[in-house]
Amino acid sequence: MGLGDRSDEDLLDRYKRTKNQKYIAQLFGRYVQLIYGVCLRYTPDVREAEDYTMDIYQKVVDKALTHQIKRFKPWLYVLSKNHCLGEIRKLTGKRTVSFDQAFVQNRDQMHLIDDDNDKVQERERRHTMMDDCMEELDDLQRKSVELFYYQNKTYVEIASLIEGEVSQVRSYLQNGRRNLKKCVERKQKNG
Repeated sequence: MGLGDRSDEDLLDRYKRTKNQKYIAQLFGRYVQLIYGVCLRYTPDVREAEDYTMDIYQKVVDKALTHQIKRFKPWLYVLSKNHCLGEIRKLTGKRTVSFDQAFVQNRDQMHLIDDDNDKVQERERRHTMMDDCMEELDDLQRKSVELFYYQNKTYVEIASLIEGEVSQVRSYLQNGRRNLKKCVERKQKNG
């Protein structure tokens, strides 16, 4: 009977008794895709998800020796989820997003209760300009920008919707933002 034929409980028991990592590696290998999938739900960055998966393996190696585990798969799922949440908490406040001042409300822009006709016209002009610029993007850039900014989809969700890779989505968004910025600047310059 090979290692692949043994039950989760048997492999876990053998690992606890012998501390031989071949047993826990075999057990972890059964669920590595599940763990990686959990990690991708918490970070759109493929490399980061891979790092989280390897961190979780190290936690399993250590914690499996000391924890009373009745069912390995659910225990592993919770451990993975908690690890990812912990990593996100560490990053809170450290990730930055830059906003173009043209898209952030300021005191010169119209407030909802402001009747100033000039401001209303200016706002409509900006919306029209943005719509025109969106139309100038290529199809995948436009679709990615719409899904990310208007429908709040994640990189992974967008990748599945456009049948592409997460890295491609990142590229489409980056290029789309850059092209939008250039278009808006060009249109502002031309009046």
